[in-house]
Amino acid sequence: MIPRPKRDVNPTMLVQLVSLMDSLCHGQAFSKDLQAQFTEAIKQAGINASVARVQDSNSGGARTYYALLSALGLMFKQEGKVFPTIAGETLITGKETTDVLRRQLARFQYPSPYSRSVRIDPSYNVRPFVFLLQLLEHPDLGGYFTDLDVIVAVVCGVSNRTETVNQCVSLITKRRNGTPLEDLLAPFCNLVKIAYLKDIANRFTNYMRSASLITAIEREAGAQSESRYQFTRITDDSIPSIQSMLSEPLLTDSLTPEQQQRRFGRYNRERDNRRLSDSSGNNWKLAAIDAAILQQMRVNQGDEWINSFVIEYAAKLQIPVDIVYKRTAVARKSGREPFE
Repeated sequence: MIPRPKRDVNPTMLVQLVSLMDSLCHGQAFSKDLQAQFTEAIKQAGINASVARVQDSNSGGARTYYALLSALGLMFKQEGKVFPTIAGETLITGKETTDVLRRQLARFQYPSPYSRSVRIDPSYNVRPFVFLLQLLEHPDLGGYFTDLDVIVAVVCGVSNRTETVNQCVSLITKRRNGTPLEDLLAPFCNLVKIAYLKDIANRFTNYMRSASLITAIEREAGAQSESRYQFTRITDDSIPSIQSMLSEPLLTDSLTPEQQQRRFGRYNRERDNRRLSDSSGNNWKLAAIDAAILQQMRVNQGDEWINSFVIEYAAKLQIPVDIVYKRTAVARKSGREPFE
């Protein structure tokens, strides 16, 4: 129900991935050759250890990362060519990163081009992250849910209608009162699927924590010991209300996949009317350098790192020192802000 390359989608990692993909692939078909270059660029950029483990250019790893960015409304294809959405472009600037992720999770919906591609049950007509926020506001749940409660929501949260929320709350209450999860969900799925749903529930809560929508509190030993954490909503005036999140109707099949993606990723605009142009893109070495520069700018506020970074990457990628210096200078003057 959510792409699997990462268990969470922290804004910093998304900035790096979107920037790298746009730098390398903008206006081009995501061919096998570009997929191999993208995989190599991830590894050489040293974005982080878990991303860098995607090393097999034929494994589908690069396609899975594109699927993640597309599912979140950050990238799309026009006539087979890759472009960033407005939300993706905003992330590339390094500004408003947490707000972008919050909006994209609020608009994330089933059905969608992504849900159809992975064959999610078409009976789901829901914004699932908003559904989880609806549960946190329900008076009968005490302002929190656990990982096991989220499993119930993953199965039963087929719409954002009040009656659906109430039905899910009723099932969660029964579980909290002692009904085994397996018995509760037996009418909906088999035991093998329940084990799979635990992983999905974990990803949902990790995504929401990455967007600073919820916070995790470790539970006391012995208190529903099978649920290590309980999650509560973060109170922040910058987070839109649930009513405003639900005021936009779900995007429908009457739109083409491109139209759906551009509306999904329009961020803070009414519509996406950009005229897009093709680009030759960068080679993977330059894309890797750009992603590595973003990483350095995130962890270093001054400029003491520049000399050692330039020397290291010029030698590592066998690129002239002056090219690395120039790309570093351009990035630092581009108006990027430290990542949130």
